[in-house]
Amino acid sequence: MSNPRLTDTVEATELDGEVILFNRASSRMLRLNSIAGLIVYHCDGEHSAAEIVERLAELLPDVDRAVLAHDVETTLEQLAREEILV
Repeated sequence: MSNPRLTDTVEATELDGEVILFNRASSRMLRLNSIAGLIVYHCDGEHSAAEIVERLAELLPDVDRAVLAHDVETTLEQLAREEILV
């Protein structure tokens, strides 16, 4: 996945500080933790996974870059399996 983005059938909304994703095609809803929400925010088709890690490192300077890279990788993989990202 070079520059991930939400599929056309997925809507993202913020509710009480959490990101909620709703896939109209499958009628499934996902509630994301704060890090996953930041990752999804940057899944706009313009940024690669590496660029998302860089942006998160700027936003979260106290978090180890290796941890961020792992979180980005696993989140993107999970959301791709859920047919949230293309």
